[in-house]
Amino acid sequence: MPKQKTVKSGRYSRYLNQYSELLSYLSNQGNSIDLSLRNEAIQEFNKTGFPTSLRGNEAWKFTNVNPIANHDFEFSFKENHHEISLEILQSIAPWSDDWDTITFVNGQFCQQLSKNQNPKIVIKNIASDKTHSSLGKHADFKTNGFIAANTAFLNQGAEVILPKNYEAKTPINIVNVSVCQNPALVVYPRTLIIMEPNSSASIIESYVSTNTDTQFTNAVSEISVERGSKLYHHRLLLENSSTFHIGSTVVDQKQDSFFQTISYSEGAKVARNDLLVRLNEPGARCDVRGLYFTEQNRHIDNHIDVDHASHHTYSKQHFKGILADKSRAVFSGRTLIQQHAQKSEALQSDKNLILSKGARINTKPSLEIYADDIQAAHGATAGAIPDDQIMYMLARGLDMETATSFLIQGFANEIIDSISLEGFKQYLLNHFESSMPKFRFQGFGKGKVFGGPADRV
Repeated sequence: MPKQKTVKSGRYSRYLNQYSELLSYLSNQGNSIDLSLRNEAIQEFNKTGFPTSLRGNEAWKFTNVNPIANHDFEFSFKENHHEISLEILQSIAPWSDDWDTITFVNGQFCQQLSKNQNPKIVIKNIASDKTHSSLGKHADFKTNGFIAANTAFLNQGAEVILPKNYEAKTPINIVNVSVCQNPALVVYPRTLIIMEPNSSASIIESYVSTNTDTQFTNAVSEISVERGSKLYHHRLLLENSSTFHIGSTVVDQKQDSFFQTISYSEGAKVARNDLLVRLNEPGARCDVRGLYFTEQNRHIDNHIDVDHASHHTYSKQHFKGILADKSRAVFSGRTLIQQHAQKSEALQSDKNLILSKGARINTKPSLEIYADDIQAAHGATAGAIPDDQIMYMLARGLDMETATSFLIQGFANEIIDSISLEGFKQYLLNHFESSMPKFRFQGFGKGKVFGGPADRV
């Protein structure tokens, strides 16, 4: 690990000032979050800052976060007065009256848009009473400036605890929505999910916007999947095209547990989905899938890290991207198989559909293997819609737009169809269908009808 450097005064001084203001406010609020955790985190942030260096910074090589570090974002930790109606929320986020829901508006808990219909499941605001001891134990702020900042400014967030041997019959919906705010605001959503032994649940974690204002969302989710438990996790990013979004998710799995996460990302000016899954005990399995879209000048970065820390563990990564206009996407999928992780299996795949000459993808799946009795494979592709597929569709009477729409939808549906949660799957199908006009084939040159191979990295 590179040696930490002290941040020069000035660039991050506003964060230190905001932190002092937050402490003064919390001193009279009876907030249950450990103050020592916040203090240690702000000290680490003051050492590391954000990963702005463009040299020797492999993890952030293709994603420039200097616009985030240089922007003067405001932090509102007091109760806000921004209201959002149920009708508006239902129009922009996955929703069902049958789901247990906890909602945050500009980082603040919204009681009127939250409900827990199942007394056996803990679904509450982190700051409401005594917080679970796991908070801050999974997401290590000493290795990540964004996690350090989120931990320092911990104020409110979602805490979900599934009791031992319990199967949740209905999904749990965690909604983070940003509404109009000027000047630009930074919010720090925090999610803590504890799956006690032999429990099971489906959880949706959404990030949506009602406005076009610039905002910075620095989100952290900590997930513990204990022995024999199963978690079906869904992550939705649909924030506006002016938003900066850095999402960090850390998952720890114990013996014979199963974790599946499916992410759908279509939004934000600069977005990062940073996921670390640690398979800590034998029999732990994870299935990591994602579908991402970029258009205009948007940028989406999926940084996936799976650590096989025990023998007889299994992981699968399967991502697909669709890129249009002059947008950019990054996929970095790393699988570490430690020396004692014998009899483990790991698969990686990243496939990208390039719809315009100006779009670019940097994709780097990698395997780091120290065990000799394992099975592993990886691969990545990037290219335009194949000419023969378009010709086949045109020969059957379809026009160019309809033909390419069918092919794009077929490419995406492999990920969407793998979602077992019907309400969320239908939401994505409807949203994707309405988004299709934005993701049409745009050609690769004057006078050329069909596309050739796109750049590969």
